[in-house]
Amino acid sequence: MKYCFFVAWLRAREKRIADQIDFDRMINSSTIEESFKVLNDTDYALFLNENNIEEILEKGWLDFKKTLELMGLDKEIIGVLIPEDSFSFMKKEFLEKVCFICRKEKSALEFFKKYLEIINQEDSFKKDQEIIELENEIIEKGEYLTNGFLPLIAFIIKKKRADYFLRTVFNAKKINMDSLQIRELMEIKRAL
Repeated sequence: MKYCFFVAWLRAREKRIADQIDFDRMINSSTIEESFKVLNDTDYALFLNENNIEEILEKGWLDFKKTLELMGLDKEIIGVLIPEDSFSFMKKEFLEKVCFICRKEKSALEFFKKYLEIINQEDSFKKDQEIIELENEIIEKGEYLTNGFLPLIAFIIKKKRADYFLRTVFNAKKINMDSLQIRELMEIKRAL
């Protein structure tokens, strides 16, 4: 697969991932319904007929996978890079399979080997910090590369992070947390 078009498409789609401005608007919304309206400016706009954040996020990922398939990315690679279980990234067996799939992509293979090393550590706080640092490194590299898997991996990391914060905001709104409490919660979660 030629990656130039693919990476250009990712860059365009990346602009629609929910970001800090969107999170702030959601947090400041007086109702959960107003928070959902903010999603009109994101890549989840097509799925707002749902009023459950989990269903919206799931449909967004299914749409993303389908588009990758239509663009010619191998289904096995899609299945490995975007697993059904969002916690797969933390499983040794999954990471070993990813390393095998990415064996011809040196930079992607290095990333997942480092990820596997971190997962095997005992110290969970150190593990969390190292994962964040490694993911930030991949996001940085993925921003200037025009081929290989790293731009896709960087996009997936950004999208997963955005989903994590969207869940946080909407779950907090559901239990009627005020804006200050949600901001504090977001600070705590961002620090992990």
